[in-house]
Amino acid sequence: MFQSSVRRSFASAAAVTVAVGAVLLIAPTRAPAAGPLSDAAEQTATSSVRSARYASIPDSAMLPSLVQYEAEPLPADAWPALRPPQPCADGPYRSAALRRVDRTVSGLVGVGERPTVLVEHVTIYRANGAQSYLRQLRRALDRCAGTDARGTEWTVLATGVAGRDSLLLRMREEVDYGDRLVVKDTYLAVARVGRAVVVVADVGWEDGDGHEPLVRESITTAVRQASILR
Repeated sequence: MFQSSVRRSFASAAAVTVAVGAVLLIAPTRAPAAGPLSDAAEQTATSSVRSARYASIPDSAMLPSLVQYEAEPLPADAWPALRPPQPCADGPYRSAALRRVDRTVSGLVGVGERPTVLVEHVTIYRANGAQSYLRQLRRALDRCAGTDARGTEWTVLATGVAGRDSLLLRMREEVDYGDRLVVKDTYLAVARVGRAVVVVADVGWEDGDGHEPLVRESITTAVRQASILR
């Protein structure tokens, strides 16, 4: 089941490539950093989000480098382990019951001479759901000593990478490519922004690993973008 899910996730990445590959492969070597919104633009975006009562997450709250390539929403089975990550549990965390709305986008960016798949997931929670999720994530990682029931290894690389409530993680898993098994590293950052949780992950490309520096840089931009959801 897990191997099939992984294959479907990478199939989704391939679909993104077919749709926008001609544009994406000339992307800059780093995810472009978005400039801060002007005061007027930020007030307008914030007012729009609040008046909609979080019915959806607007483009202005997401990474511009990914939203501009979004042709259609990702299928629900694309990278489920990152939406948001819930390692070392038999099912969803209890905070999942407080999830109000979420959105996931992805696209290719260039790193050196190769593309890589960058994924962003944003969830808005009711009440104290975002704080509860981060607390449950930390406790789960401590409880399972970094390896969950599926054999996926989770390592906390750093804390405070994008504010006090943030973590930088490495997810190491064995991926079945049909003709061979490959140990693959995905780097991801998880951060709370008010009632929202932001996840940015570099899942690599094909059998290549993700890139920690890209995730460190991108989570800073992602948190700034998501600040309009406060």
